[in-house]
Amino acid sequence: MQSRIKKYLLFMFGQWGTVEKNSKIMMNIKDVMDTIVSHHEFSFVTGERIIIMQVNSRMDFDEIDGILKEFLLKEVSTYFLMPKPRK
Repeated sequence: MQSRIKKYLLFMFGQWGTVEKNSKIMMNIKDVMDTIVSHHEFSFVTGERIIIMQVNSRMDFDEIDGILKEFLLKEVSTYFLMPKPRK
């Protein structure tokens, strides 16, 4: 039996400028997120030192948190993961 898809909001903060100028950091984030998301699709907004994502995943909160802690580069200094509110 497959678990249901859960929706999360993820806010990442770090020492980068824009996506175009920091491809190594952005590729790391993309690779980590590819292991978490269902359907290999997520929406995001970026800016200097911030990325906000809506993530759909079959993983539980603690599983996602563990992957983020283990595999994100140190340039992602802080992140906040939370279940997405329905409204």
